[in-house]
Amino acid sequence: MARLVYVSRSVSVNSPSREATTWHQLGTLSLNEGDYATARAQFEASLAIKQEIRNRAGEAATWHQLGILAHVQGNYATARAQFEASLGIKQAIGNPAGEAATWQQLGMLAWSMGRPEQGVRLVGLCFLITQSIGHGDAESDLRAFLGKCEQLGYDEDRARQTLAEVAESYRADGGKGLLAAAFDGATTLMPGMAIAQFSTLCECCAPKREPAPLAVRITSGSAIWPLVM
Repeated sequence: MARLVYVSRSVSVNSPSREATTWHQLGTLSLNEGDYATARAQFEASLAIKQEIRNRAGEAATWHQLGILAHVQGNYATARAQFEASLGIKQAIGNPAGEAATWQQLGMLAWSMGRPEQGVRLVGLCFLITQSIGHGDAESDLRAFLGKCEQLGYDEDRARQTLAEVAESYRADGGKGLLAAAFDGATTLMPGMAIAQFSTLCECCAPKREPAPLAVRITSGSAIWPLVM
């Protein structure tokens, strides 16, 4: 009931922007509670308004959340399309922090689809972008990248090499090659992983696992910093 009142008040002030924001927030609550059908309806209500009033930044945010929802439900092709819709807008309007968050989700998606070596590259790109703009999430993004490297058995040299390759590829084409490598021809090999990883999917959610000692070494070396875009 309280949520319905919240929406009613947003509509009563005759502010489409506020109404869209409210639907988005309610969708996020429903997603976190596992009420996926309701979440989808709320996000779609938000998206329709944002598109009508041409709120591009807001539209990108809602596409991102719809991508998370599709990923959690195992709808990987839909998730990819929705994340890429979000990514395209964020790149077009110049929102690097938002772009980084979507790269991370695309990396998690690739991991769920049985392509971990490609997924870790996209997670690494998230770090490179946040680090390059001095964003407060850079440290946690590095930990996320190093955690994935640890799972793959990468040593420090392999982790550094991966970041260098990702930076070079991103400079060349804005990430198109990384996306193609991650998803073209991909198959779903780990159908249960999306649910298991839900705590890591939301844009502002759970703390990441502490990395191996590699984290201390890689951040203390200066060679990593020239990799910024």
